[in-house]
Amino acid sequence: MKIIYENQEKNVMSGKFKKYIPVFLVLFATIYSSWSNAETEEQDEYIWLIRPKYERAYGFSEGLWSVEKNGLLGFVDTQDNVVIDFQYLKTTLFRGGVAFVETSKDVWGLIDKKGNYVAEPNFYFDHSLLVLFNDEFFDPFPFSSEWKWGFMNLSGEIQIPAIYDSANNFSDGLAVVRSGDVRGCIDINNNWVLTLQHNIAQPYVFYKGYAAFKSEDGLYGLIDTQGNVALEPKYKEIFRDGQGLMRVKEDQTWGLMDDTFKFVVEPKYSGLEMIDTPFYIGGLVFLEDRKTFEVIAVDAYGNKAFTTHRKYVDPQALQTMFNVKGYYVMREPLMEYHKRRHFLVNGKGEIVLHPIFEHLSPSKEGVVQVVEDGLCGLIILN
Repeated sequence: MKIIYENQEKNVMSGKFKKYIPVFLVLFATIYSSWSNAETEEQDEYIWLIRPKYERAYGFSEGLWSVEKNGLLGFVDTQDNVVIDFQYLKTTLFRGGVAFVETSKDVWGLIDKKGNYVAEPNFYFDHSLLVLFNDEFFDPFPFSSEWKWGFMNLSGEIQIPAIYDSANNFSDGLAVVRSGDVRGCIDINNNWVLTLQHNIAQPYVFYKGYAAFKSEDGLYGLIDTQGNVALEPKYKEIFRDGQGLMRVKEDQTWGLMDDTFKFVVEPKYSGLEMIDTPFYIGGLVFLEDRKTFEVIAVDAYGNKAFTTHRKYVDPQALQTMFNVKGYYVMREPLMEYHKRRHFLVNGKGEIVLHPIFEHLSPSKEGVVQVVEDGLCGLIILN
């Protein structure tokens, strides 16, 4: 396996770019030569499950693949048998045996893996709130009915009636809600626990007893579940989403802070601005050193998993919820976007699938949605 970061590439983008163009071209000739020589190895990396045939597809999960036919979405298995007929406008991935489906504009339901409704399609939910904690859906999740918000569990039962003007996900047993002009926190039994005096920052959740808030002068700190200020607002931004360390912006650089409010990664990185949520992409967060264009992948404990170069990183690909622990989508560093191919690396930065396909969407099962000549197919990694 080949590590995607090579020491001799570190200075390719530093200094005046024109100075290094000859070196840059020689380097790529070397890299692509090694890739082409690995053709036999590439052929052994995967097996076709479904040859490319679908114009659109929306990810594989728990044995089912969301694909489009005649403008509607359904689910097929790995042998291309239709399991759930084509009838939806939008779908999510399956998690814990259920998936959200949109049956008409802004009308959603919850189905099981046979297509039976767990919750009838009669509610709306904000797709942007569908953040995965530890690769699971929030349970209960916020839903909307008749312009009010409440909470429904993944069994389709309304746990808290739709009585609030806005609602966010539960975490640490609390959910941030708004009733009129009053914002506060409720518990799982709909008891009003705390009236908020601070502007809670996105993603509006408590984790390990703290939530980020934004002060009147635009700086960020942390409050505890009693509403007390635990960390004075002195940072430009704080991202805290329940999957590890806090990503903290100090002046123009980012670092990673633990739950004792100490930096485990000093704030010297720019961060990849396009990667906002989810914070941890399959267990890793990516930070960029703008002086060297070096990108480090860091785990939830602040340990460096691997290092690569900015030219290999595709923020839009990493941003998707299809990235799962163990597989990370990277790209060829070609200037012409339509000619780029994407490839997969593991948690050590080693290539597990070479740059063969136009786009990739891995799953935790090792099945990968691929795009070849504009059509979507399905492979499984060897």
